[in-house]
Amino acid sequence: MIRVILSDFSRVILQVKDKTYKGTLNGLYQELVAKNKTFNFYDYYEFNEELLTFYKKLKRNYSVNIFTLGSIQKNSAEVKKRIRNIFDNVFSSKDLGLNKNDSRSYILIAKKLHKKPEEILFIDDQEENIKAAKKMGLKTVLFENTHMLLSKLKILLDLATPINWLIGVKIYNQSAITSASSFSLPVNPWSAALMILKVNNFGSGHSFFKTSTQSIIGAGLYSSASPKIDKVGLLIVLNSLNNGFLASFKLSR
Repeated sequence: MIRVILSDFSRVILQVKDKTYKGTLNGLYQELVAKNKTFNFYDYYEFNEELLTFYKKLKRNYSVNIFTLGSIQKNSAEVKKRIRNIFDNVFSSKDLGLNKNDSRSYILIAKKLHKKPEEILFIDDQEENIKAAKKMGLKTVLFENTHMLLSKLKILLDLATPINWLIGVKIYNQSAITSASSFSLPVNPWSAALMILKVNNFGSGHSFFKTSTQSIIGAGLYSSASPKIDKVGLLIVLNSLNNGFLASFKLSR
């Protein structure tokens, strides 16, 4: 079970406004301080506010921490003010004496947190760091963009919207949802992978879905709102690419 979130800082939580800049965020900060100690921080940097908001919500149930290479989080008043009420600890590879691509750093952090490596979920934008953490048993997510990260985290942390049964879906050419009597989930049908399936069996509170070729593609999908159906019917299982959860539809006849 995941109990700890360990997040990278630079280019995940803190980003540069100039997207063409290829240097380090710490290096840029040092350059700016050397040139002008009173420079406007927000002229050059921006926080990933969507991710910070998500991390703050996670604090209710998880220990949320940072693991970073540099020291901008210590030197910048703007950074210290923004993160102080969100993160429990800020670990620096400089303070640990180990690089982030050194697997030993993750064991050391696990010991400091008094947690097992498998109880820690590590997020970073560098594959070599992800590999080092994974080698020691941490669960990992490679940061590519905020939208993808949040979708993956919701699934890993079991925060995805529960499955619901929506009645009254009209189907044309058995390929697209054109309308529904009601939507209880924020589903965007046009950005989803759509499959029409035959229901093979209904049990109490769960279902097994099989395609026409009888290969099982999903099982044990639970829903407190599932209706009792005593005959074979058609269902659509819609895997929303944008929202990262499954939604099931009973076809209207």
